[in-house]
Amino acid sequence: MQLQARSVYQQGEILEADATRLIILLYRGALEAIGRARDHQIKGEIRLRAHQVTRAFEIIAELAGAVDREKGAELALRLLQLYDYMQQQLNRANAEQTIEPLAEVETLLRGLLEAWEGARAQLGAAQLAAPVAYATERKPLRCSA
Repeated sequence: MQLQARSVYQQGEILEADATRLIILLYRGALEAIGRARDHQIKGEIRLRAHQVTRAFEIIAELAGAVDREKGAELALRLLQLYDYMQQQLNRANAEQTIEPLAEVETLLRGLLEAWEGARAQLGAAQLAAPVAYATERKPLRCSA
């Protein structure tokens, strides 16, 4: 029952999220999958580890698909290269059954997540400040009657 309530909450959160929030949710999902994969690796649960690694791989593929190559130019290219590198590391973790590549991907994802959360916070502050600035800079309306 508790699992079902959590699923409904998550679905609502996704449906109501803006693009930046969705990206943050994807990063968190990938991090969660990598954390679970590490736990399964430690316990020797190879099949479960592989499932979580695949889940993280698919989330990173989704993030890569969302990159706007035209508007992003050089930054988009670098981000795509980073996503590709992370996927290579996830494949390595599966093939070698080691934790080190998972830890590296986790570190990279955490850095990107922090950057997106910071950008979202700045964007939110700017959006809140804009109406205040507009209201204080407005000149009275003049009517010609």
